[in-house]
Amino acid sequence: MKKTILLALVLVFSISVFAQNDPTPQQIVENYIKAIGGKTKLESIKDIAISTTGNMQGADIAQNVQHKMPGKFKMTMNITGMGEMVNVTSDGQKITLNMMGQNKVIESGPELEAMKSQNSLFAELGYLNAKVPMTLAGKETINGSPAYKIDFTIGSNHIISFYDVKSGLKVRQVMPGMQGESQTVDLSDYKEVGGVKFPYVTTVATPMGELRMETKSIDINKGIADDVFSTK
Repeated sequence: MKKTILLALVLVFSISVFAQNDPTPQQIVENYIKAIGGKTKLESIKDIAISTTGNMQGADIAQNVQHKMPGKFKMTMNITGMGEMVNVTSDGQKITLNMMGQNKVIESGPELEAMKSQNSLFAELGYLNAKVPMTLAGKETINGSPAYKIDFTIGSNHIISFYDVKSGLKVRQVMPGMQGESQTVDLSDYKEVGGVKFPYVTTVATPMGELRMETKSIDINKGIADDVFSTK
């Protein structure tokens, strides 16, 4: 009888120890927010402009991203010799998409919510505030280091994010692409700007090969005009 009780106590203790070593997805997301600067600091950013450059198959690429709270954003991508190839703009309500001369307006539905989430400056803040369903789907090794894998459910879409176990930083994101395909983006070389850490290198897997984009400048709270985000 005593042996049975002792065995039961050991089993309960063992389960408790292992459970303590396995954080919840909410805790992982909160740790990430803390790792990049903290909720208060992130919420102090009212607008931001990020300029990045890269090269693919000999073509120079320039990308400019602008955000203005709450919910406004604009992303343009230019390729040398071809001009502006992509323009995604949101006034906070709807999104206009111009890709290689093809225009599309997204005003409602799961696609709108997914694109808003994907283009949010600090998406994880919104996920926590909106109580977005999130599941810890285990761990994977990303660039040689273990990372927690979290599956966020946004409408009918899933966004998978990986957070480094040691640093808490987001190191990879897998999300639906503009044409429905899955897109994998690796994030690295975090640097602090205005008290917030940003990934200065993003590596995107594309059908034409790997695209490495390097950040050239980040401007915070410079007062971006509202008409920059016009969708008319």
